[in-house]
Amino acid sequence: MLLIALQILFFCLNEVYGSISFGEDYPLQFVPILFSLKPVVYSYTLITATFLHTGFWHLFGNVMFFLAFARTLERLFGTLVFLSAYVFIGALAFIGDWILNPNSLTPIVGSSGAVSFLMGVYLMLFPKSKLRLIITIPPFYKRFWISAYIFLLLWIGLQAYDILTDKGQSGVAYATHIFGFIVGVIAAMAWKEMAPDTDRKLGELMEKEQ
Repeated sequence: MLLIALQILFFCLNEVYGSISFGEDYPLQFVPILFSLKPVVYSYTLITATFLHTGFWHLFGNVMFFLAFARTLERLFGTLVFLSAYVFIGALAFIGDWILNPNSLTPIVGSSGAVSFLMGVYLMLFPKSKLRLIITIPPFYKRFWISAYIFLLLWIGLQAYDILTDKGQSGVAYATHIFGFIVGVIAAMAWKEMAPDTDRKLGELMEKEQ
C-alpha cells in the first residue's frame, strides 16, 4: 500500500503544481539522452520516474496490475525485500527504452516497467497458479480464470508485437515493459538458485493461497 500511496501522492502533486522536479536541470522523469550523457548524475530518475504518471488511467491501470501480483510476492519475500526489489531492481526496466533509443528527448514515466518486473518474477515462481480476470461490457461483466503462464506469455508476446508495429507512435514504452519482464525472470531464477529453502517457501505459500 505504501507504493500505491506514493504514486497517488506524486500524481496529485503533479496535477496541482504541474511538472514537478528537483530544478530545471534535474527532472524527475527518465530522459534517455540525459542518461546517455551523464548516467551517474541522472541515475536517480530510474527510481523517481517510476512514481510519476501521465494521467489518471495510466495510474489506474498500473495500480490494478500491481495489485494482481504484488500481494503474493510480498508474502513470499517479506515487505522489506519486496520493496527494495521493486524500487531498485524494477526501476532498471527504463534501460529497455534507453537501449532502443539512447538519444531520445522524450521523457518516460510510469510504474509499468516495475510492474512488468513483478510479472516476470511471478511467471517463474508461480506459473501454474490461476488469475481471475473480469471482462466488462456495461452493463454486463464476466469473470473467468486463466493460468498465469498463459496470461503472462500472451501479455509479453503482445508487447513484443506492439514494439515492432507501433514504432514509437503511441508513446507507450513497450521496450520498458519487455526489459522489466526479462529482469524479473532473471531475478526470480537467481533467487531460486541462490536463496535458501526456496522450494519450501514456495510450497508453504501455495498452501496458504489455496
